[in-house]
Amino acid sequence: MNKRFRESPKAFAALELGAFQVLIKPTNAAIKETLSAAKNIINTLNKDKFQNCLLTTIIDYSSEGIFSLDENGKFTCFNIVAKKILNLAKLPRNITDTSTPPILRKLLGDSSFILHELLKDSGQTLIYNRIPIDIHGYRETIITVQKVSYYQQVEHTTRIRLAEKGFIAQHKFHDIIYSSNLMRNTIKNAMLFSKTTATILIQGDTGTGKELFAQSIHNESPVRNGPFVAINCAALPQELLESELFGYEDGAFTGARKGGKAGLFELAHNGTIFLDEIGEIPLSIQSRLLRVLQEKEIMRIGGTGITKINVRVIAATNKDLYDLMTKNIFSSDLYFRLNVLTLKIPSLKERPEDIKHLAEFFLQKYNNEYQRQVKSLSSSVLSILAGYSWPGNIRELETFMEKLVITADEGNVSASFVKATLSDYTGQRPVLTSPACPSASLCPEHFTIKLDTLENMERQIIKYLLKATNGNKQLTAAKLEISRTTIWSKLKSSQQETDFSIPYQDIY
Repeated sequence: MNKRFRESPKAFAALELGAFQVLIKPTNAAIKETLSAAKNIINTLNKDKFQNCLLTTIIDYSSEGIFSLDENGKFTCFNIVAKKILNLAKLPRNITDTSTPPILRKLLGDSSFILHELLKDSGQTLIYNRIPIDIHGYRETIITVQKVSYYQQVEHTTRIRLAEKGFIAQHKFHDIIYSSNLMRNTIKNAMLFSKTTATILIQGDTGTGKELFAQSIHNESPVRNGPFVAINCAALPQELLESELFGYEDGAFTGARKGGKAGLFELAHNGTIFLDEIGEIPLSIQSRLLRVLQEKEIMRIGGTGITKINVRVIAATNKDLYDLMTKNIFSSDLYFRLNVLTLKIPSLKERPEDIKHLAEFFLQKYNNEYQRQVKSLSSSVLSILAGYSWPGNIRELETFMEKLVITADEGNVSASFVKATLSDYTGQRPVLTSPACPSASLCPEHFTIKLDTLENMERQIIKYLLKATNGNKQLTAAKLEISRTTIWSKLKSSQQETDFSIPYQDIY
């Protein structure tokens, strides 16, 4: 047998079958070239596979719903977001199927090119794009869709992130320090109001804690996750106040920020705006504010477009808005629109039993801040503090306690030092030094009087409170919200005045 056939069994087999066979031995270069080509084919296939996976991942994790159809109406792509937005339990195969939801046919329409078109369906508003493509005769239509509410939320988030920091309500109802029934009832009403998004008007003297209540209401409200934006309407001139509230467009006035600026109402979208000192707003701005409250929309200064907003309004004032309204200083329409829910914050002189807890709280606060060791306050010191009227309310009490902690010797604080400090603090004006209802038990919120004429019942109330306060006419007058002169005149007119044996103390 030929040596070549002995070395090649396959050649021998081919010869037996009558087939012509030629043995070719490839060169090393040819083998390398073949392997390289095979490797390139595998790399190309892997790259195509990667690109397909990448494209599928991008489509599936897009924030927009995406689907596509070929020229025969067959769905070639349908991502998870589109299924969720369109509320599809089952993905259709073809647009012509009877089971295909009508919303898909509306989106496809005539397959023409469309950008940012609105479509209302099933109580929601959608915005969609429709892009027809034609590549080498192969036609397909790509549609992207998203809820308008999604873009509104993105816009709101962007507003907050780009805005100045601090639009957060830090306080809650448990931060309010009190022991009086009067304050307990006030908080109860505030908590009730917080469960709604109705407009609230907070009334109270300076320093009573109106913003503390506003923040607490926001944190218990349905919009607690939104921003809390506060502005003092009395702190800004009219021109600046208007631009701060409503914003302005680029070039609206000299000195306007390039690109314009969003107003506080826009920044408070889906949250709460707190308008402190609302009584200081000029009439010209009151009309614009009224429109915001009624229509829930704003127009920037120098702008032409309307921006819809969803804002809960809490206003506060230390003035009598009704009186301002009768004097044509405050808009009657705005007053009645603001006064949906009214919350009256009591002054400190109306709840002297809270002074003890507030004073001790501020004592500890400023001991920690200034690293001091001023001890707790004695009953005589608390009596002096309770006897002062605190016209600046809690803010004034806090300022005084800060002064006391800084200036007092560490250890026990004497009553004489507190009295001298208080006299110096008030500009050498005399202060009350007699015990003035240091505890809630001495000034009960409820007591019984005998049914009689109105004048006699008034006298019974006055005598009872004078007895409870050890004859303190100032505190009694504060409790009844009348003057000391009125107390004296009502008691003097009584024929039984001589039977009233309470020692009247001069409080000055």
